[in-house]
Amino acid sequence: MELETRRPDGPVFRLGRRPDAWQPPNWFLAHSDGTFGNRFDDPDGYYRVLYASSQRLGCFVETLARFRPDLSLLAELHAIEGADDFLPLGTLPHSAYGAD
Repeated sequence: MELETRRPDGPVFRLGRRPDAWQPPNWFLAHSDGTFGNRFDDPDGYYRVLYASSQRLGCFVETLARFRPDLSLLAELHAIEGADDFLPLGTLPHSAYGAD
């Protein structure tokens, strides 16, 4: 089976590692599940994915995808009855500073 190829209408941007940003990630960097920890990785670990965008901003936003909150987890946390003592990641209660 031959894959269909197409050329983009304009520039394509990609964030990647030197010396060749278009080189797929090396398999030795894969996690124990065979993926690279990205949201569009092949769950079977058979192929690798290169992320690119027609806009520079798209590349930068995609690199931050792993830091997005899990919406289903947030919904489950909000469904818990009782006082909301959940602290978002990266926050520290004022009392931790030793101040009143």
